[in-house]
Amino acid sequence: MVRYELFVVVVAIAASLLLIQAYSRCTNDAVCSGKTVENYMIKFAQDCDADGQIDCRDYAAIHRLGGYGCNAPLDATYLARFNKCLNDVAQLNG
Repeated sequence: MVRYELFVVVVAIAASLLLIQAYSRCTNDAVCSGKTVENYMIKFAQDCDADGQIDCRDYAAIHRLGGYGCNAPLDATYLARFNKCLNDVAQLNG
C-alpha cells in the first residue's frame, strides 16, 4: 500500500509541475493570455452597474473587482483613470 500512496503523491506533484509550466508558458504568450482574459470576461459578463446593458464600464468593474464582486463601488483612483481613458478614446474617435 505504501508504494501505491507514494505513486499517487509523485503523480500529483508531476501534474502540479505541468500546470505551473503551462501557466508560465501562457502568461508569456500574448495570444494565450489574451484568450484567457477574453474567456474570463465571457464567463463573468454581467451588468455590474445595473444600467441595463453590458458595456466597457462593466468589463472594467469585472477586471478590477472580479466576476463575483463587480457590483461593488470602484476605488476613486481606478475610476478616475478609467474615465480619463474613456474621454481620451472619445476624443480620438471624434
